[in-house]
Amino acid sequence: KGCEKDTNATNRNLQRLLQSISYRVPLPNERKSGDGCLYFTNAVLCLKRGNLVGPVPNDAVGNCARGFLCNQVELVRPKLVVTLGYEAYRAVCYSYGYLAERRITDGVGSEPKVVGYSSVLVPVAHCGHYGSIMWSPQRQEKDWERVRRELDNWKPGKIRLACRCF
Repeated sequence: KGCEKDTNATNRNLQRLLQSISYRVPLPNERKSGDGCLYFTNAVLCLKRGNLVGPVPNDAVGNCARGFLCNQVELVRPKLVVTLGYEAYRAVCYSYGYLAERRITDGVGSEPKVVGYSSVLVPVAHCGHYGSIMWSPQRQEKDWERVRRELDNWKPGKIRLACRCF
């Protein structure tokens, strides 16, 4: 039906983490509206072959993230681009000409990067099954406190549009 089940652990964890920084987001099938100020998408908007869990092929990152995701970021112009997990972080970095850190743990602790029209890239661990194994709920909530700080301190400024030259 084109909609995730409300029992999806990733959606429930994401909802909990957003609530930890004072954002109310309904589960996919809830009729109540949320705060209305959040926009969600996938970093790699193309389908990959085989299992949906695991690494994203480099050609999918190059062809899809740069070709589609960047257009969304530059159209929507969010204050923050929060990436869930390493593959999303890597896709956004690549698309905007940054060299991604080698691991998500390093990416989470890295200096903020500007993408699009003053949007700040904030990588966090994925809140799905594998991310929850690697990162405790307390550590995830600490990462989301950084999201809140970046949002509270956001100011318009630098512009870095996607590199479409390679």
